[in-house]
This record gives sequence, C-alpha cells and structure tokens, in this order.
Amino acid sequence: MKKIFINVSLIVLTFLSLSSVASAADVNLTIRDGSTTIFSGVIPLQPAGTINLNGHPLDADSVLSIVNDADILSPDFSITNLQYSDSFGSFYLKCITGATGEKCDNWQYWVGHTAPRVGMDKIVLLGGENIYLYFNFGSQHKVLLSSNAINTSNSPPLEHKFFIRNLQSSRNFSAE
Repeated sequence: MKKIFINVSLIVLTFLSLSSVASAADVNLTIRDGSTTIFSGVIPLQPAGTINLNGHPLDADSVLSIVNDADILSPDFSITNLQYSDSFGSFYLKCITGATGEKCDNWQYWVGHTAPRVGMDKIVLLGGENIYLYFNFGSQHKVLLSSNAINTSNSPPLEHKFFIRNLQSSRNFSAE
C-alpha cells in the first residue's frame, strides 16, 4: 500500500512540475515595451486550419493567431488596432494597449533567434517555439567611425548600413 502511494505521489508531482512548461503543442509568448514585460505565458496552438479574424482568413497556427489568442485569454493587454491590407493580402498589428498604455506602429517580433522578414500572419508555428513581440526595442544610435582609426587596406570600404543587435542591452547600433 505504501509503495502504491509513493508511485501515485511521484506521478502527480511529475505532472504538476511539467504543467508550467510548454509542450510541443504550445508556444511561449513574451510581449515587451522596452524593459516592461506586458505579457509572458504559454499559449496552446489551435488545431491546424484556418480561422476568421476581422473578416479575413488567418492560419490558426500563425504568430498573429497566437498573439490574438493571448489577447483573448489574458487581461494584461489588448490588440486595439489590427488592420488588413487587401493590396498586400496581409495583416498589420498597429496598436496594443497594456501596462504602458497604447503603443502603435513600432511592433517587431522574433521567433526564437530569428527576426522574420514577413508579417506575423505569414509565419506558421509547429509548437515549442519562443515568440518575442516587442515595441520600440531600444534606441537606434548612429556610430561614426574615423577613417584614421580603420585599416581599409584589406577590406572594402563601408558602403552599406549595418546593424549590430545587442538583445541584452536592448539597443540597436547603426553605422554608415
């Protein structure tokens, strides 16, 4: 009898410890405004298929669908302005209102360690991903380089803008 009780206790403890970890059918979503975390939680993926969002079809497992689901499930924030462009056939997340007030037009996102170059309605998730949605993530700083301090004899001249993204300090640096 004691052995059965111990085994049942271990199963319950294992289940409880795993319940706060995202399963393969869930994604982790973090929404930030600068250093303020507006939302952070595990969101379950919907069954594969298409949902209707504001009168337009949307893949149920897209990043935008996950953000929309978090909006429905959480009182921490709300999508206050979501627009659809017929000419692009894509959604645009214009505004979110959260603990720092309404923030518009500067939302960017990452899936894991990648910043996709398409709208968040175009990226379909498989489960287990970490999604980071952020507003005005740091400031952009212009870095001026002195031609006296750079050895250009072995490398081409700087002709293109480049960005060094430092996620820990939340700043973007650019140089021309």
